[in-house]
Amino acid sequence: MENLLKASSAKFKIHRHDNNNNMGGRKSLNYNEAGSRLRRKLASELAEESKNATPLLVHAALISSKKSKETEKTYLLQKAMSNENVWEAENKQSSIAVVPITAEAALAFLMENGLSKQQYINIKTLNKMHGCDIYPPYSELSELKLKCRPKEISYSETKVEVSLQNLLDHTVDRILSMQQEVLEIFGPTHCSLILSYGFDGSTGQSIYKQRFEQDNIDGIDQSLFVTTIIPLKLIDTRNQIIWMNNTPQSVRFCRPLKIQFIKETTDLILKEKYNLDIQIKNLKNYIYTNKQNNVIVEYKPYMTLIDGKVLNVLTKTNSCQSCPLCVLKILNME
Repeated sequence: MENLLKASSAKFKIHRHDNNNNMGGRKSLNYNEAGSRLRRKLASELAEESKNATPLLVHAALISSKKSKETEKTYLLQKAMSNENVWEAENKQSSIAVVPITAEAALAFLMENGLSKQQYINIKTLNKMHGCDIYPPYSELSELKLKCRPKEISYSETKVEVSLQNLLDHTVDRILSMQQEVLEIFGPTHCSLILSYGFDGSTGQSIYKQRFEQDNIDGIDQSLFVTTIIPLKLIDTRNQIIWMNNTPQSVRFCRPLKIQFIKETTDLILKEKYNLDIQIKNLKNYIYTNKQNNVIVEYKPYMTLIDGKVLNVLTKTNSCQSCPLCVLKILNME
């Protein structure tokens, strides 16, 4: 009897073997490797060990999500730490939709801020890294730039120009393509484009060490002469405004017709005026094909982009103190 009591009171010692030992046994799994049942067990054991420490566990999860750069989980855990409604925060997070930017808006953003190609790519890459890929690739902007360029541009080392007909046709086509909603409302068949044109010279430009084929001309790049047009508004036969230029003095709407390295002189002014008069006389109406009907556009140019010097040359006024319209001097005015 005594021997039986001694056997029943014997103590047994169980040794736990590590995974690194070669003594066999089931391999212990971590949380990521475990199945759903083992995950619930591990989570229950951690919760049992950390009784009444829910804020501590949430805080630990927040730090872990920040280290692993899990943005959405970090956002929801921060809301949970701030005692806000997590379900409302999650619904708010999911309701924020990423709206991509169109190629036209991206090109306007690039031009307005004077961004280079690399700067635009850097901005796109940064947004993409933060899960907000809203900017189109630069290749689409390059293709869109070509659509903004008129046809039949001629150039040389001292001059670049486009015909007035091509530039006006291109301008009207771009305006009407952006005003599709207005065309559907008014449904015009005939329109008139009112525009301003003129030319002016500039001297004292920077002189670069660039050799031209015309070696007999010294300092050819220190003088610049530019002929430009500015579209003002597009109206129909009932004087309804189809398109209006709200900033006519902005460089965004100044469309160069000719740029040349040459000094402004009286002969040059008269020659340029003669060439423009011939082109204006031979202008043809533009026909724009719309979804509903064809729109015929007539051009009405006005020479208002000139300064006092050009005005005196065109009106043959020899003195700046004389009126270019009535040729009276200040002393003779009553």
